[in-house]
Amino acid sequence: MLLQKPKNQTTIGVVGLSMPISFNPENQKNILQNLKNLELLGYNVVLAKTVLDSFGYKTSTIKNRINDLHQMFLNPKIDIILNTLGGYNSNELLEFIDYDLIKQNPKPFIGYSDITTVNLALYKNSDLQTINGYFIKDLHLIENWEMQIADAIFKDTFELKNQDSYKVSYSKEVFKTPKLKFLEGKKETANGKVLAGNLSTFNLLLGTDYMPNLEGHILFLEYEKEEEMAMPSLERMLWQIRQNGIFDKINGLVFGLLESQAKQQESPPQTIKQILQDVTEGYNFLVAFDAQFGHIYPSFVLKNGVNISIKNV
Repeated sequence: MLLQKPKNQTTIGVVGLSMPISFNPENQKNILQNLKNLELLGYNVVLAKTVLDSFGYKTSTIKNRINDLHQMFLNPKIDIILNTLGGYNSNELLEFIDYDLIKQNPKPFIGYSDITTVNLALYKNSDLQTINGYFIKDLHLIENWEMQIADAIFKDTFELKNQDSYKVSYSKEVFKTPKLKFLEGKKETANGKVLAGNLSTFNLLLGTDYMPNLEGHILFLEYEKEEEMAMPSLERMLWQIRQNGIFDKINGLVFGLLESQAKQQESPPQTIKQILQDVTEGYNFLVAFDAQFGHIYPSFVLKNGVNISIKNV
């Protein structure tokens, strides 16, 4: 169960703050089926008004999506909020969110990819430990998604080590993951608070009032190919982060396993390892890569602000 009460007493609120489900027929099919599956599992499901709407490449207007978000936090029957899927332009919502309203009515809020902007803005301005985790569209792919999300909600520590496989989230279940890799010549350990998101979406917040203070955090970033040239795009965004002074603040950097379309473009000398070496030159914090989160399935779920320990052992 997601929360510490029976499923039939747990209500999942569903919002669509980004792309409409109808934009991709396969996504639409999976989302509608997964919503039915949630009810078959015993959960109560409440859809926001615009979840099934379409407004070009967005579900609805800014005003309507903001109202959906506020109503989900205000509704005392809603226990947890999931997003349908990602897409584009959730950053346009940020200046219209009532952060005090959400701070006074906290509840788990889960998403990744384009929802990174909302996650991090709520983390900063509402003191909400938002969760970088699965969309409704993903749930049929993951056997133990309920346990992973529940772990992320309730656990306060997280550990990653350099070993052949490691525990996903804090779950009793383990799935095999690629061996976490580390850059040589950097620190072998890191401790701090998680800050997780999608690279290109994270960069939308640079220089804005919605970027959290990175002091004492370990930055988890993953990349999904959006531009034609994946590796050059990834590299220049990492340099943008460096040149904004982010690396002067963080305790460590963990980069996600490249999804297949980006991985296909990785070749010497522009490998993810070489890019990370170049962009972190002169910094001594721990740097790890090939971590399984974000646009990789299965994925581990990360709560922003949770304490984490990483060891290259």
